[in-house]
Amino acid sequence: MNAPNIFKYNDPVAFIRDRVKYLKKSKRSYSIASACQPLRRCSPALISNILAGKRRITEDRFGDICQVLILNPQERDFFRALVFGEALQAEQPPREPSGGRRRVSNFILNDWINPYVKDSIRLKSVQENLKAIYDELSALATRSRIDRSISFLLKHGYLKVDQNGNLVESEPLHVLGDQNASRKIRHFHKQALDLAKKGIDRFSVDERLAQALVFPLNEESYKELQALIEDFSEQLKQFSEKHKNSNQRLYQFIIHLTPTGGSKHE
Repeated sequence: MNAPNIFKYNDPVAFIRDRVKYLKKSKRSYSIASACQPLRRCSPALISNILAGKRRITEDRFGDICQVLILNPQERDFFRALVFGEALQAEQPPREPSGGRRRVSNFILNDWINPYVKDSIRLKSVQENLKAIYDELSALATRSRIDRSISFLLKHGYLKVDQNGNLVESEPLHVLGDQNASRKIRHFHKQALDLAKKGIDRFSVDERLAQALVFPLNEESYKELQALIEDFSEQLKQFSEKHKNSNQRLYQFIIHLTPTGGSKHE
């Protein structure tokens, strides 16, 4: 039985019915009762009443229902639009999951630390002992902030609890581009650059790499350089996907091209 494609539905109740049926057939240990057990705002009775048309999905229960249905962030966005009749943001057009990389929504950047917490979950030390995440991210955030981030990532489907009770990612990789230069994305990039600056003093040269080139460009050569960087970025993304199970240490890689001054029209 194939998983129901949420992007082809216009009725959230029909999708829930098909999704539950699929989960029961594809996962031996799955049941609505077990999925609801750790949740406060969802129960088997609620799901039954929703399917029977006796209850509707409310905002305060939406996150828990998504956990019961094991939806990834992109599916949650579309499901929210189905349930509440909200228009999807133009920068996140509904599309079928690619099975790998996808561009991150601004939502995860409610706190810039969230992507670092999410990717730290893949580290071997954290998989063996969740408390190790505090040491891994001690230079970035306090324990309470990391805890809030984990709760946020769980609530909104960026992380999930697997059958063994471990925290795992819902999707393997998120790509943070600058095409839509919103305030949250700009803030994230500033924090990433700040971490890079601190890393120059904190880590030895055999643990990090820093390179800087300075040269003049005109409009034509700038576009040519952009194309080179985009090609290289794609290679990096493919590299990251290929080595997604490399889990010893968390790194960040920044590509940053900016003028040093002057005017675009000079």
